[in-house]
Amino acid sequence: MNILRKSLLTQLVSAFSALSLVTISLVSYSAYTRARESLQTEVFARLNVAVSLKEFELNQWFESQRREAVFLARSPVVINAVSAMLPPIQKAPAEGEAGPNIAAQINALTAYFSDVLDIKTHIQGIDILRNGIVIFSTDASQIGIYKGLGNPTTYFEPNQANAIPNIYISPITQQPTITFATPILDQNTERKAVLAITLSLDAIDQLIRQRAGLGATGETYLVQRINNRSVFLSGNRSETTPTVPVPDASIPDPDISSPSTAASSPTAAGASTPNEVLPSTPDTPATSPPLADAADTLELAPSASSEGIDAAMIGINRESLYKNYEGEPVIGVYKWLNGNNVALFAELSQKEAFRPAEQLAWQIFAIGLGAAGILVAVVYLIARQIVRPVLVITDTAAAIEDGEFELSVLDAVKSRPDEIGQLARIFQNMAKQVYQREQRLKRQVAELTIEIDQARKEQQVAEITETDYFKELTKKARDLRDRRNG
Repeated sequence: MNILRKSLLTQLVSAFSALSLVTISLVSYSAYTRARESLQTEVFARLNVAVSLKEFELNQWFESQRREAVFLARSPVVINAVSAMLPPIQKAPAEGEAGPNIAAQINALTAYFSDVLDIKTHIQGIDILRNGIVIFSTDASQIGIYKGLGNPTTYFEPNQANAIPNIYISPITQQPTITFATPILDQNTERKAVLAITLSLDAIDQLIRQRAGLGATGETYLVQRINNRSVFLSGNRSETTPTVPVPDASIPDPDISSPSTAASSPTAAGASTPNEVLPSTPDTPATSPPLADAADTLELAPSASSEGIDAAMIGINRESLYKNYEGEPVIGVYKWLNGNNVALFAELSQKEAFRPAEQLAWQIFAIGLGAAGILVAVVYLIARQIVRPVLVITDTAAAIEDGEFELSVLDAVKSRPDEIGQLARIFQNMAKQVYQREQRLKRQVAELTIEIDQARKEQQVAEITETDYFKELTKKARDLRDRRNG
């Protein structure tokens, strides 16, 4: 009976436990999926805000640098120095005046640019070009070098509304760089020369690296296509430093005259032509290939690649779940910035993004599991109360099987108004009927046994009396009796 009792209780408790576990699991999973969807929507909103903010700050930074270049080009110090280095044809300088005047203007320009570089630490260098030749530079080694205004230089007019910046890898610093160039105009708005400022992107790197409330694993970064490779410009840029081959200085540029030729020509000697080039370096400065050609020879760091990077490089703007360049699952927003010619990314690790959903699911599961444990204990107690009268009936049935008809133990159970009480009453009546039938059968068997024994005795007596021996004895006994009486 203990086995039956254990089995019945186990079935009831196990069924309830399994049902509770399935219910808790379904509730936890449903809560997780709903929380994950809500978190995904919220994270996408945060990432889009971060992308919009970074795009705005990036546009503001580029616009600020363009205005700075225009401001420097319009500075009286710059205009006066350029005018002194390139005097007009109609007014040739008097003998003995040009040298001191040019020297004074160049000294003033040098001091002015030095102050600018001290204040604007993101400016790497300032050049003044005439026909692509550097006639003045904050880096004296650059004077006399040809720097075209095409790729990679970003040239724009002062009144130009937008100028798409062209970011490249500097052959000098071997870091992402941008060069803004704008014309230097005289009082008649005629272009006298071009001012070019070379900017370090460290400020952009710091600006983009700011997490902007993206959590511990959130990051924003810029990627640009250079030499058919996707290269980090800021954010998690590869630590590998690109190398620049040393250009061959013995090969002159075919499109321009060599500096030595220019130095020996009449215009370099102080003639009053507007196209005059007056380098302040030695007579035969070294030449260098255009920056566009130098940038093309760079050996960049390994190409950055991911689903988001590959899509952004072809102009796709999207928010989705994917693996980043390190193969880590992230939730990200990427956008190609046409105005800046770069792709902007904002990403957050899926593990961090969806951790609240996982925590909520585990909390619900733990709370549900604890509640289910309490309920299982309650169910066990209730099951014992339900099983107890059934066990009484079971014990009584076992006793009847052993021949013991003690039905008084069912009196407490049959008084119940429920189905178990009805079962006890029916079982008790059936047991009584079985008992009565058994007693009746026993009596009938006993009577039948007596009759069988009597008939057997009579048969045995008949068998004895019918024998010749018994008959002869009977005759002899009769004769003896007659003789005694006679």
